[in-house]
Amino acid sequence: MKKFAPWLYWFLAAVSSLQFAITYVVTQKGFKFVDFAMGQVTYPFRRRIFMACVYRGFLRLGLHVHFKTSSLGANEIFSIVVNAAMLLLAIAVARFWIREMIGQDSPWEWMSLLVIWVTNYHFLLTPEMHWQTPYDVPSMAFFGLASYAAFTRNRWLFYPVFLIATTNRESTIFLPMVFFLFGLGSAGSLWQALKSTRVALVLETLAQFLLWYVVNQTCIYVSGGPEPSLSLYRINFHLLINPTHWPTYFSLFGFLWIPYALFFDRIGNQRMKRIAWLAIPWAMVMFKLSDPLEIRVNSEWVVYGVVCLSLISKNSIQPFLSKAPTTETFDGRLAEFPGDLQQHQ
Repeated sequence: MKKFAPWLYWFLAAVSSLQFAITYVVTQKGFKFVDFAMGQVTYPFRRRIFMACVYRGFLRLGLHVHFKTSSLGANEIFSIVVNAAMLLLAIAVARFWIREMIGQDSPWEWMSLLVIWVTNYHFLLTPEMHWQTPYDVPSMAFFGLASYAAFTRNRWLFYPVFLIATTNRESTIFLPMVFFLFGLGSAGSLWQALKSTRVALVLETLAQFLLWYVVNQTCIYVSGGPEPSLSLYRINFHLLINPTHWPTYFSLFGFLWIPYALFFDRIGNQRMKRIAWLAIPWAMVMFKLSDPLEIRVNSEWVVYGVVCLSLISKNSIQPFLSKAPTTETFDGRLAEFPGDLQQHQ
């Protein structure tokens, strides 16, 4: 049975991704995809040029493919293909990340399928403010992949994904911070790690911010320039204190933020725990620039959150499954890089 487990895993992941994409395609669109592809939507949506370019290429392909052989139009086919592929990518990243930290052929890697639940909740099940855009699900997958690359210090993967993801959505300004926190020493508190920060890490992080700025400004320039920026603090404050919206706020990440917060110490790995500090600047930025009822704008953290939940579950349950109780967990002190953990398993 064990040899069929990977096949079953990928079958469930693929079918679930397709099911999500087929359901998501009938969700109300935030704007017409053709207008988005041609840069005829408002700022900041038109600044997110990556999926606009992909969609234009898809439309050109459509000139050679007779879409009328299907009951679906070009928009629907594009949405299903892109969102199914991107959700499957996010699931795969979560699985590889869990295997990197806990070990290969571990039952905990099945928890990566929680990405399906959170994605369905953020984009389909949330009771308020959900609609379809071409870049949201890709943003979740790209951000998760870049975070995984930052954790493993795989720069050959991190930088290409960082560049692509930045043209897709500007939230990648947080990726240099992710890269920096993952690059700190794995032992001790955040303050202790900061005191021993390498100059090379600081310079590389600053270079990433500069790279983000250049790419972001290029996207703004080629998309027709920015419009006057808006601050939504006043409106969002009234939304925040309205108790009728509180159930939506509590449903963030499909309610999985609750075990993350309650059992945070059981994550064990110091490098993973430090990422939680980014919740503060993230919340401030999103509170200014987005509607808090749009919980989908927080989907960049889905992959990271699922990996943390797998660590919490493993460190909570495994002692009871062992013959001799143990308090040993992976706290990051075994090795500088997570890949070295496997030799300690």
